[in-house]
Amino acid sequence: MEHPLSQFRYCPKCGSEHFEIHNEKSKQCKDCGFVYYFNSSAATVALILNGRNELLVCRRAKEPAKGTLDLPGGFIDMNETGEEGVGREVWEETGLKVEKATYQFSLPNIYIYSGFSVHTLDMFFLCTVKDMSHFSAMDDVADSFFLPLSEIRPEDFGLDSIRRGLVQFLAPILGDLLGGYNSANFFDFMIPLAIVVSAVLTLLAAQLVIPLLPYFLSFAAGAMLYVVVEELIPEMSQGKHSNIGTIFFAAGFGIMMVLDVALG
Repeated sequence: MEHPLSQFRYCPKCGSEHFEIHNEKSKQCKDCGFVYYFNSSAATVALILNGRNELLVCRRAKEPAKGTLDLPGGFIDMNETGEEGVGREVWEETGLKVEKATYQFSLPNIYIYSGFSVHTLDMFFLCTVKDMSHFSAMDDVADSFFLPLSEIRPEDFGLDSIRRGLVQFLAPILGDLLGGYNSANFFDFMIPLAIVVSAVLTLLAAQLVIPLLPYFLSFAAGAMLYVVVEELIPEMSQGKHSNIGTIFFAAGFGIMMVLDVALG
């Protein structure tokens, strides 16, 4: 894997070209001793829902992933908090004013900017805005609109962290919309369903087995007669050819049953 500072050839402090790899995330100048660490940049993502369970999404106007769907957000400026940064980005991109930003979770990401890989930590905030009736696409956004949660497909979003974040954010929400059948009560729903399905399958199978019951019962009766004749009648098990008596008994019993059926 290429070192994250591979494009940095000169020391940013003294300008020396002896700027060499120090460890997996830093370089050190051999002349002045300055060590530069390449740490993740902080970025924000806004999750804005309206009263109809729709999420505000944007369409990217610039690379990377130009033309794909995205969520409002961007890099945090110096001396900003995460809440201030997400509020500013939402205002710059949509014209909406964030009244409250509640932190949800964060995901690491690699953002390609001008051919340079920028490692970021994307922080997701659930945002409440003052007025949703008027918003527009501004800054690096080509279009913005509300999309029903049931119609959101993470694969339509161009950035990896946004796709992963949507999956994480929507899972519990869609579970609640579908009646709350999450992992906690999944088996409470499935066990009764399995019982009902099993009962129905048993009834259907019985309809197929009932016509075959006379043959199964005949086989069982024949097996019992064999045990009685072969094992319980002493004369049948004497001598070298003990099976002969059993065979003749079976043949005689078969002839008797045929005559009984034939003659009524």
